[in-house]
Formats: sequence, structure tokens, C-alpha cells
Amino acid sequence: MSLITPEMSAAIWSILFIAAAIGFWIDGSNLGKYFSGAAAAVLITLVLANINILPNSAKPYDVVWSTFVPVAIPLLLYKANLRAIL
Repeated sequence: MSLITPEMSAAIWSILFIAAAIGFWIDGSNLGKYFSGAAAAVLITLVLANINILPNSAKPYDVVWSTFVPVAIPLLLYKANLRAIL
């Protein structure tokens, strides 16, 4: 049983956004030369899931994998700026 249950969607979203913010911060810092921000965000959430803070499956994860990842992959491959596109 994890500290945050799968029904606590707001808490899960908060942790996912914090992990993403840390990843963006790492990309902009000197540490970004050695360690990718995306890898840091994945590593943070992986550790939190393995020490039973985050649940192993929840609805926010499905939203991320079905919506954000398919949009993010082409943008990252083309190094596109979404603000410039919109």
C-alpha cells in the first residue's frame, strides 16, 4: 500500500508536476550537461513509486501516457517550440 492512494489524483498530479519542474531546472543548470532533465523526472517518480509514496498505477498516469507523451515525442525529436507554433 502506498502513502498516496490511486484515488488522490490531485496529489499525484502535484508530484508529477514537481518532478517535471525539477527536470526543467536540471536542464537549465550546469548539472544538465551531465544528466538529462527528462531522466531526472523519470528517476524521481521511479524512486517515489519504489519506496511506496506514489501508487504503481493510477488514472493520471494513463492521461500522461495517452496524451502528453504522444505530443512530447515529436516536439522533442524536432526540437520544436510549442509557443512559436501556437
